Amino acid sequence: MVSSKMSTCLKINRLRISGHCHREIAFTDGLNIIEGDNGLGKTTLMRLLQFGLGVERPFQTPEWRGVLIPELKDSKSVLVEIEVNNRVITLKRELKQLNTVKVSSNAMDDFVYNNADYFIRDQEFSDFLLSSLNIPPVEVHSQSGGQSRTLKLSLDHLYRMIYLDQDLGYMSIGNSLPDDLRQAVTELLLNIINVEYYDLQIAEQVEKNRRAQLRQQLQHVQNFVEKLRLLSAIEINARRMELLSQHSTISSEITELKNEMRANPAYRNDLRQRIVQLDAKLENLKTKWLEAHQALNRYELANASVSQERERVQRAAHAHQVLSSYSIKICPGCNQPLDREMHARRLQNLCELCGRPNLIIEDTDKEQFSWRQKVLKDEEKEIADLRELRLEEITRIDAEIEHLTTERAEISEQLNTLRDEFVNDLINQIEERRIMLGRIEQELSLLDYQEKTQAQITDIQKELSQVEEEIEKIKERKDKEEQRIAEARQVIQELQSALHSFLEAIEFLNLDRVTIDTKTYLPSVNGRRYQQLSATQRNLTILGYYYALLRVSLTCKTNYPRLLIIDSVRKDDIDQHTMVKCLEKFKELENLFGIPFQVLIAMRQVPAAFQEDVQLRLHGDNYLLTCDAAWL
Repeated sequence: MVSSKMSTCLKINRLRISGHCHREIAFTDGLNIIEGDNGLGKTTLMRLLQFGLGVERPFQTPEWRGVLIPELKDSKSVLVEIEVNNRVITLKRELKQLNTVKVSSNAMDDFVYNNADYFIRDQEFSDFLLSSLNIPPVEVHSQSGGQSRTLKLSLDHLYRMIYLDQDLGYMSIGNSLPDDLRQAVTELLLNIINVEYYDLQIAEQVEKNRRAQLRQQLQHVQNFVEKLRLLSAIEINARRMELLSQHSTISSEITELKNEMRANPAYRNDLRQRIVQLDAKLENLKTKWLEAHQALNRYELANASVSQERERVQRAAHAHQVLSSYSIKICPGCNQPLDREMHARRLQNLCELCGRPNLIIEDTDKEQFSWRQKVLKDEEKEIADLRELRLEEITRIDAEIEHLTTERAEISEQLNTLRDEFVNDLINQIEERRIMLGRIEQELSLLDYQEKTQAQITDIQKELSQVEEEIEKIKERKDKEEQRIAEARQVIQELQSALHSFLEAIEFLNLDRVTIDTKTYLPSVNGRRYQQLSATQRNLTILGYYYALLRVSLTCKTNYPRLLIIDSVRKDDIDQHTMVKCLEKFKELENLFGIPFQVLIAMRQVPAAFQEDVQLRLHGDNYLLTCDAAWL
């Protein structure tokens, strides 16, 4: 076993309640007893310690909502001076700011006067204190509450294994902590759990998964390679050099053929320049032809507009001529003769039948119609002349375009004849060589792909080799850790032996054998689980179990903080004689190992042999505190 000198140690030096009610209590190494009758504040003191140590809000538990501590109404804070692995730390919690813990690396008096502190919230403080105790962080997969979730073990979880509650503590080990969490906390405190081993398991699984992926990838590439004939690296380089040489030779030949083609008279013939000139002229003529047609369309629209105007003027002139032939005695609206009854309207120059004014045609209107018709006729003639000019221009352009097109076709035929005779052979030779270049480039791309594939296979094999080496290293480390864990599991035997020694010393009834389950870490006495024992035997077994945890922390390297807080038990559960035996076992630890530890026990009546271990007496009017704590 590893020496306990490296074990975790948490010691409470002082507790102070500040404010109107001021109370300070000092504690020492070894056994510390708080004596007092019921209702004077023993359990309150235990809860104040729990609160001062930063555990999650003990005041909100049901038993703290009744009649408690009247002086706390005027109190402000709780200060606890502790030693964590020989390092002094002072903690301060405000009674009305439950979420915050003030931490100072000074003693309590220095903390009060210098106010050198910083703030840490619940979870932050839990991580801080566990780290100070050298307890590694552990996450647990819990099924509590009917839900599956991952929890990080906190100070509250660990505190339940060092604090024997007056009610819940004597009902089950771990103060009703769910089984999976209690098991994880026990493993952590006894140093059976090994975070590094779990990390190695995870790392090994990750590497195995990676190895499987690499093997699958390698198999896929190799299956593909089997379908191709891959060259070796030397063959690939030789073939690449050969292909690059051919590529350079063919490119040079193409350049020479192009230069020869450009130097050939058929390629540089003046006919090509003539064709370019003819194309430019044809393009210009087509533009003019298009403009002439657009102008012709405009003339057609103007002529149609003038014709419509002439027809309208003719219709108006005819209407004037017809109306001017009517007699004044005839109604121009209905062509009815006027009788004597219509005389009144007629005198007003109105139609006697319809009442509309009679129309009288004057000579000036006739002259205006004649002038307008003459103007429109002149416009029609002008438009006709312009249209005739545009038609002549279009005819001329069409003839010129036809002439140039014929000339271009003749020149193109001559040029094609020259090309067939001199240039096409060169062009064909160039095209053949370009095809050869394409094949060479394709083969070069294939060689590059083969080279990349071989490099990929090499990289996969190298990485696979590295993964195999890493797996072997992890296995070696796991073997060492498994050996260390096997040795650490001997702690269970020590725990079992310590529990048996305790029960034997207190004269446990009909004691035969004591066992600790290696999976649940729960005790059984005489083949019966501790929950199946009578109330007194169960309470003694639970008390002995906590004693065994403390004793193992003195003999083995564990994470148990060598601190045990025990609230008073009911009088009918453990008699005075048995309680004396229990105290003797705790007292025995002071002289047995010579290693510092601390036990805080609340009792109603302390035996005479342990009066020197009493740190606080609460009797008569000397109570700790009492009243309605709903204000909390």
